Parts: sequence; structure tokens; C-alpha cells
Amino acid sequence: MRNRHRNHRLVVVIRGLVLTMVSLGIMGSGCEERDVQDGLAVTNEVAIPVTIPPGAPLLNLDVKLDLACADAGINDETCILDDPANPFVNVSIPEFDANNPDAPTKYDLANQLPQGPAGAKTRFYFWATALARRASGENQYQTAVMLHEMYELNRDPLIQMQALRAYRSVLDNFFNSVIFFVCGPNPDGTGCRPPRVDAPFSNNLNIIVAKIIFTNVAPSNPNYYPNGYAPLVAGDALTKLALFSEWGYTYNEAMETITINGG
Repeated sequence: MRNRHRNHRLVVVIRGLVLTMVSLGIMGSGCEERDVQDGLAVTNEVAIPVTIPPGAPLLNLDVKLDLACADAGINDETCILDDPANPFVNVSIPEFDANNPDAPTKYDLANQLPQGPAGAKTRFYFWATALARRASGENQYQTAVMLHEMYELNRDPLIQMQALRAYRSVLDNFFNSVIFFVCGPNPDGTGCRPPRVDAPFSNNLNIIVAKIIFTNVAPSNPNYYPNGYAPLVAGDALTKLALFSEWGYTYNEAMETITINGG
């Protein structure tokens, strides 16, 4: 039985219209509606201002990733919180608070992390920690993207499979989670015409994940990865459709839909 987490909401700012929905790495702002089934109670967490503590090992050029356990970065597994290599074990990572929507969130922290290869391992630990503390579609997707980036850098088959499992977990555990986009200005002042920052529009995370797997159009930061990340699934379209079927889903590329197999 799949555990469906509904009504997860993620708001990100699209700069103009040039950023596609599968071209997301670390996103600039976030918002979720929380239901009572979400999250895990975590004790011994240090409440700090929303900033990365001085001296935290943010730059990490070592791209070898040793997973703390077989299910690290998957759904509600918490072993990452016991990983001595995790710099965020005692760092508070604040989620969106519907009662205080203007309060800083984890995205204020995420934006302080280095982009590209120098920060990839650190960003994996950040999002895997957020996921361990609150199992949500948003945190699972971001963790999958970070694992995918790590595979791009180290080509470790174990990390390849873990990234694929993390993307699958979005489907298995958070199938109805959505991502909300709003238009925002580009640095040169261009953007949506007319600008409509008050009009968010949504896309399903399940479709984003299906496209990543099926088309190999992987999320990336074009400043560091102009060709995207390495494909996780080799083979032709039929091979990938068969994989979806094995997982219990049917993907229709033409209609851009993915459905749960029944019967």
C-alpha cells in the first residue's frame, strides 16, 4: 500500500520563462502546506538563526558518497541523522510555517550553500536531513536531485541506483505532491509580461520525475552542468516504459501523464 501525502506545496520563483520545470537544482524559495501525517519529531536539534553556522564544512570537493544505510535519502529513513559525515545533524532546517508565512525557511539556508560540484555533497546532506526530519514530496524530490548530481560527479553505480530509488519514492510515497511556480524578474530586468508574481501555477512532481527518467532531461545548474546530469536509465523508450510498468505505473509521453496501474 502506497502512502499518499497530499497537498504538499512548493513555491519557486521562475526567472522569466527560460527555466523549465525539469531544470531545477536548488530553488530559491519554498512553501508547503503541512498535514498531520507529515514529518518526524526530532530531538536535540539546535535552534539557530537562519544562517549556516560559521566553520561548517560547506565546500567539499570530495565527491565520493558513502551512504549511512541502505535507505539513506529514501522517504522517512532517519539514519542520515546518525551519519558522522553529515554537517547538518544539529542544524535547525525550518520548514514553511502556515501561521507565519513570512518567516525564513530552509530555502534561506539552501541559498547559502555553494552551487556546482564544490557544494554537491553538502547539498545532498542538507536535503537528506530535511527529508529525514519531515518526509514530504518536496524534500524527497530535492534529495533525489542531489543524489542525481552526485552520480553525475562520481558515476558510482550505487549512487545511480539510490538516485533512481529516490525519484521512485516521489511516485510511491508522494504521488499527489505538486510544485508551484510564480514568475519573477531576470537579473537584466526582463521577465514575465506582464509580471504576475501573485499568480502561482502548479505542476505535478510525478510528471517532473517521469520526464527526468524517460527523456533524460535531468535537472541541473547550467552554469556548471550545461548538458544536464548523466542519465540514470540506459536504453530506448520501451526500456523505460517497461521500468515504469515494473514500478506499477504507466507513463504517456504524448499526454504527459503518469497513472497508477490498477486492476
